[in-house]
Amino acid sequence: ASAQSPTPAPSSTDGAANGYCERADEEGEPAVDGRLPGAHQLLARIAPDLEEALVRHALDSCAGNRSLAARELGINRTTLYAKLKAYGLE
Repeated sequence: ASAQSPTPAPSSTDGAANGYCERADEEGEPAVDGRLPGAHQLLARIAPDLEEALVRHALDSCAGNRSLAARELGINRTTLYAKLKAYGLE
């Protein structure tokens, strides 16, 4: 019998990424070198949403402790403060 690795559970961001992919495809953006149409535009659109979700998750999992959240994210505390301000999470 062959062992199969478990399928990862979908994350809350999977739907968002799929929506962006569908919109990019509907806009008729051509594929470049076999890559997803408009992949660089896709990344530029979803990166801020993903980053905000990661910051929120880190704060929640660290019970609001910003120093711990910054450490969990692997960023400097002042960088976290800037991100909190940018996302209106102060």
